[in-house]
Amino acid sequence: MAEDKNFKEFENLPEGWKWVRLGDIVKFVKHIAPKESKPYLEIGDIDINTKKYTIKEKASPNHCIKSKKGNIVISKVRPTRGAISVIIEHSLYVSPAFLVLEFHNSKFLFYTLSRQQFFNYLGTLETGTTYPSVNDEDVLSYKLNLPPLPEQQKIAEIIETIDNAIEKTDKIIEKYKRIKQGLMQDLLTKGIDENGNIRNEKTHKFKDSPLGRIPEEWEVVKLGEVAQIRNEKIVPPKDNKYIGLENIEKETANLNGFIPTDEIEGISNVFKAGDILFGKLRPNLKKFWYAKSDGYCSTELLVIFPLNPKIISEFLYLIIKSEGFLKIAESKVFGTKMPRTSWEILGNYSFPFPPLPEQQRIAEILSQLDQTIEKEEQYKEKLERIKQGLMEDLLTGKVRVNHLIKEGVKNVSTS
Repeated sequence: MAEDKNFKEFENLPEGWKWVRLGDIVKFVKHIAPKESKPYLEIGDIDINTKKYTIKEKASPNHCIKSKKGNIVISKVRPTRGAISVIIEHSLYVSPAFLVLEFHNSKFLFYTLSRQQFFNYLGTLETGTTYPSVNDEDVLSYKLNLPPLPEQQKIAEIIETIDNAIEKTDKIIEKYKRIKQGLMQDLLTKGIDENGNIRNEKTHKFKDSPLGRIPEEWEVVKLGEVAQIRNEKIVPPKDNKYIGLENIEKETANLNGFIPTDEIEGISNVFKAGDILFGKLRPNLKKFWYAKSDGYCSTELLVIFPLNPKIISEFLYLIIKSEGFLKIAESKVFGTKMPRTSWEILGNYSFPFPPLPEQQRIAEILSQLDQTIEKEEQYKEKLERIKQGLMEDLLTGKVRVNHLIKEGVKNVSTS
């Protein structure tokens, strides 16, 4: 039996709560199903951030386990990643790499086991290097503090309220992103007139071009004709901020902080406010960022800026993150282990080019959508912080919910 490494007797255990061994309160589900069973769930199908899963059209291998609605599945392989979820289908066949548990209040237990403490505990017991794993008894040996049933239900209800708000916000964000993607495609190929109407051939004049039909006022240009790269390279001064390729999230243009220039050896690229940074190393990662201030960055990032007043930085940024540009950057690479592209390649990218006033209209519309998306993402982050705080307070008994049970309160404010 695994050692109870997580067990601690707290003198201040909440009244009515008790320490229990996981294996003593759950039913260990081990219904072996036939090979080729569907629908089938693998470890990689679980999003380790949201704890939600997606099911692929794939049949199960031998020794898969039949689970049912409300069962909790926990990955025994690389357990510290946090692949845990609650089954929502009437029945689902899951990988034998999962431990499947049944508990009368699955949501409460799911939230309890979703905390980092549980995964850290499993990390102390895992064996192996390539595929570190734990066995069934390791998981079942975990000890947790368990409140009375009414308190379990109220705690799960409160946290689930926040979860539902997060999921709803996520759907709103995805909706706006889809709208933006479709609108961006229309605006970069058809444009928008002075009255705010997207151009079409029934109401506006179009002409033939090497790229197909484009508005009559537009032309086709190569990127290198309207933009250039900044080639200023220096050893960055101390006490400044540096952006490495790893600091830019792929496809999202979000920045994961900065690196102090004190930690950087060798030369860096200089960038100015309004420049666009694009990752030439592994361009399939789609790493791009719009600089709002001056700074220093990795030489693996191209620093692109407008060549002349015919193009504004905001419109240039739209071209850099457009589907057509990213496809060219990804497809035209050299090198195998470290595939990369170059300005010589990217500068030849051709695209429809509107007059300056229309560039400004296009950039403004998409900027407004970006602001809406950013606002929703900030709200989602706020909800996630609230959830983390509630889980810490409620699942440890630091904050009791007895008064809510007595008063019959069903909701929690997220304001």
